[in-house]
Amino acid sequence: MKVGVLWMLLLFVVASCTKPNPAVCCVSEDDCNAIGLDAVRECGDGLVCIKNECELPTTCLQDADCAEPTPFCDPGHGCVECLQSGQCPADRPVCDLSSNLCTTCSADDECASSVCDSTAGTCLPESDVLYVSTGGPEAGLCERSNPCALIHAVAVSGPGRNTVKLASGAYTATVSVIDKPLVIHGVGATVTAPTSSYAFRVENAGRLRLEGLTVVSLVSNQSPIRCENATTATPRLELYSMKTDAMGAGVLGLVCDMTIERSVIVGRNQGFLLYLVSSTAVVDRSAFQGTSQSGSSLSASSSMVQITNSTLTGLRGVNDGFEGGPFDISFSTLVDSTLTCGSPGTTTSSKFDSLVFYNSRSDAPSSTITGTCDIHYSVVFPQFGQVGPTNVTGLQPHLRDVAAGDYHLESSSPAVDRGNPASTLSIDFEGTPRPQGGVRDSGAFEFRP
Repeated sequence: MKVGVLWMLLLFVVASCTKPNPAVCCVSEDDCNAIGLDAVRECGDGLVCIKNECELPTTCLQDADCAEPTPFCDPGHGCVECLQSGQCPADRPVCDLSSNLCTTCSADDECASSVCDSTAGTCLPESDVLYVSTGGPEAGLCERSNPCALIHAVAVSGPGRNTVKLASGAYTATVSVIDKPLVIHGVGATVTAPTSSYAFRVENAGRLRLEGLTVVSLVSNQSPIRCENATTATPRLELYSMKTDAMGAGVLGLVCDMTIERSVIVGRNQGFLLYLVSSTAVVDRSAFQGTSQSGSSLSASSSMVQITNSTLTGLRGVNDGFEGGPFDISFSTLVDSTLTCGSPGTTTSSKFDSLVFYNSRSDAPSSTITGTCDIHYSVVFPQFGQVGPTNVTGLQPHLRDVAAGDYHLESSSPAVDRGNPASTLSIDFEGTPRPQGGVRDSGAFEFRP
């Protein structure tokens, strides 16, 4: 009898271990991701979520009633980690008011200095920043209370003070960065290249990072952003959460190491959105928007281009939307674009994986892809004949609203659960976790049930 009771107790304990821990909770997407949960998990029975644990509300009337790690009193909810950002440590400077937890910063307006180091998630002190305004003088210390001109800030930047913050507004400038690092933040700022020059150029051992601003060129065949090697060193260009709008090549790299993230590259003329020679470019969660009339191209001569989680529109060009390479493009959506593997077009060493190709134009070719391409787990329409056994051809991809530029998948899309099952990609274009179903979806967007 005792043996039977012990056996039943053991079964109960084992069964209990398979259930979610009811004492574990999270109150926001970031909070949940940090502890490995897929969705918000709230507490019940009058409990509150404190440091990811369901607890009875702690009675407190003032901060003196609380202690570390929850030293601040939130009446009615109990002791919490923070009530405002000024109460958070430097490595987690932002107070998430939904969870009352300190987190890293992700935007400039979350910081007292108006500058968030997005790579570290920390706020820069004012003393490390050069402040610029549209009417600033070509002199001074470029302090927040007395901002200077952009060209002057670049000239005086140096070790310990190499971050420039642009105030909102319109600028016309030619900025050259040679053999030094420089970071420029400019949410709400637009920099236009002079008619006879570029807006930004980085050379030699220089490193230039542009965040948040818009860069414009109004002259045909002019690249507003250039990354060029003039000696034996390889310069580095980083574009983050910004936009280029150009009549010529949006970004030019001649022996350059380049990254483009969460950015938009717009081309107004038939030509190259991205033009590379002997360079590398890693692109994620970005949009290339070519001209709708005659098409634009990505050109990569003796260069390697890796693109994930991105949208590419109007890439057709004179010969093809992709020239040279090799290209490695995955989990991206290509609209009104064509691909030719072999000459002319991309090199045969290029790889294409988990894509959505859709040509919606009335003058679309009968085949979106020509030549022998290394392409897998993709949806291609229109297409005459198969392009590989793991691909789907002849079926509409069912994008939500192509005319409005909305390339989200509908539930009926054949791209749902079509992605490479071996992929480990964790997010999509918008940061939505992948997969949402049993397998990752092809294209830039993961369908959310």
